[in-house]
Amino acid sequence: MAHIPLRIEGRMVRRLARHIDDLLDDKTGCPWDRAQTPASLARLLIGEAEELQEAIRRPDDAAEEAGDCLMLLFMILAKLQDRRGTDPNLAFDSICRKIVRRHTWIYGGESAPTPAAAMRLWKRNKRRERSGSSRAAKKSAAVRDRRSGA
Repeated sequence: MAHIPLRIEGRMVRRLARHIDDLLDDKTGCPWDRAQTPASLARLLIGEAEELQEAIRRPDDAAEEAGDCLMLLFMILAKLQDRRGTDPNLAFDSICRKIVRRHTWIYGGESAPTPAAAMRLWKRNKRRERSGSSRAAKKSAAVRDRRSGA
């Protein structure tokens, strides 16, 4: 079956974000939703993901269950923004960058003619990324230590 490009409208994403803001509003929002934490929402997301997994066998229900997962993801982003100052746009930027880094057969000129070849490259790219991140973190820590006189 051929892939049909995603046709997600920006207005629908903004609509969901507005509803999340309504739910979390300090004065008029939902007390239960406002009381949730990123951790409690993550636990709910696991349950919704399991429901989505079951619903995939019943295509009429899959979109609704996927929507439940999206709602929880957006709510987690809102809570992280409120509690930690995390920019929710970083989640979108981060995953886009990761997709490009790890799919070098699409974005980097390598070849992966089979699913197995693609998985080998993906795993290799992930290993390289992690070892590079580890080196970068160690280098950054060493620079901080030198600056602080530790």
